[in-house]
Amino acid sequence: MGKITLNSSMRSNLLALKQTSNQMDIVQNRLSTGLEVNSAIDNPSSYYTAQSLSNRASDLDALLNSMGQAVQTVKAATEGIETASDMVEQMRSVTEQTLTEAGYIPHVVEVEFDENVQRLTAQGYTLVTSQTSFDDFKALVAQDNAKIVLGEDIDFKGKTFNITGQNVTINGAGHTLSVNQIQNNDTNATGAVIENIKLQGTDTGSTWGRIILSYKDITIRNVEISQFKTAVNGHLNAIELHGGGKVENVKINITGQTDQICGIYAYNNTEISDVSFNLNGKDDSLLVGVFSHSTNGAVNTSKVSVSDIAMQASGGRAYGVIGETQGVETQAIGGEIDRASALFDGEANTKAIVAQLGKDASAANAALQFYPPEVAEGDADFGAGTWYLPSIGELMEMYGFEFDKMTSMWDSTTGANRTNLNAINKTLAALGDKAETISSNYYWSSSEISFYYSWHLGMGSGSLGTTTVSPATIMSDVFSF
Repeated sequence: MGKITLNSSMRSNLLALKQTSNQMDIVQNRLSTGLEVNSAIDNPSSYYTAQSLSNRASDLDALLNSMGQAVQTVKAATEGIETASDMVEQMRSVTEQTLTEAGYIPHVVEVEFDENVQRLTAQGYTLVTSQTSFDDFKALVAQDNAKIVLGEDIDFKGKTFNITGQNVTINGAGHTLSVNQIQNNDTNATGAVIENIKLQGTDTGSTWGRIILSYKDITIRNVEISQFKTAVNGHLNAIELHGGGKVENVKINITGQTDQICGIYAYNNTEISDVSFNLNGKDDSLLVGVFSHSTNGAVNTSKVSVSDIAMQASGGRAYGVIGETQGVETQAIGGEIDRASALFDGEANTKAIVAQLGKDASAANAALQFYPPEVAEGDADFGAGTWYLPSIGELMEMYGFEFDKMTSMWDSTTGANRTNLNAINKTLAALGDKAETISSNYYWSSSEISFYYSWHLGMGSGSLGTTTVSPATIMSDVFSF
């Protein structure tokens, strides 16, 4: 085969074609891989720069995935919180229903009596029968360490006896003792026990009724109490304990026409457990299962404990517990706020007082006739007839209260925050000589708690309490604005 001889022009064209083919291969490779630089040989600087960017992109992608997982976690947590919030709202609704329906508190109290009189007498108990005179019975409860058992139902209707001996035990053996009142107020009469008995109160027609009145520590257990009183005014308390003690496994049934009906009126260091209350009053009676009172103005934050109470009430306003106690977190404390009631309607209270007492209702009558000297008597906004005595609720609103945080209305400052009073006094102070600020004294309201007592509010601390109806406590006129 002969040699092919290429001249310089042809050689130049062949080299050009080869270079074009190489460039096509490079372009084809770039198109197929999507990479301008496929290896460090192609372009070391660009390759390593691209590699670094690729690694950073991978890191960012991983971070994005983590962020996506975090977002899902937050979404799950949010859904959990929303579910929990719904449950809390449901629980709050149930709780509020429990707190406001104090007329009925579900709990079962069973009282079973030991009726074995023979066994008790064999243990040294002195037997009391219907043949035992009242004087002989009083002599028995005056002896220290006396143990008394009833052999049958005993009728001491209308009579009152005082336990004066130390460590006296009265065991009813399931029998009924009818009596006006059992007292335990002698200086040395500590350690008394009343148990295993049915107590029947008798109606004396007086304004006060207590079947057990004790000023010393006493234990009352496994007892059924029935009390009835026809007196219209006054208080009716089944048990009134001033000296502390224990009340356990007791059923209390009270029917009366009095202003206030209370199962247990408790002072110092009293423990109350497994007690049921069946309270029946008139339409405007105050019905209370446990009334926890204070001593010498000190609030009973740790002196009265209550657990496992039951209550059924009819007539008037029903409260499971009034006063600060321990252990009532799951029990009803009071009725719902009725702003149309006498607790909040001072104007209606004032007019009702004047309608009943006329000119003898000096404070109420003066309030309705009052008007400022710079205002005409017939002024529609500030004239006579537009002013009235404030209710306790209106005084509380004037002071500043968070009603949902209140746990007591008796010698208590719970819920008081003073915000409104501070704002009012700041405004009054800015008026200079034209106005006086509200003082820190106690202000008597037109809201009555009973025939003898009305609610008052101390503007110094926001302390709520009651006082006998008298002019000694400051009254103030207010008008609706």
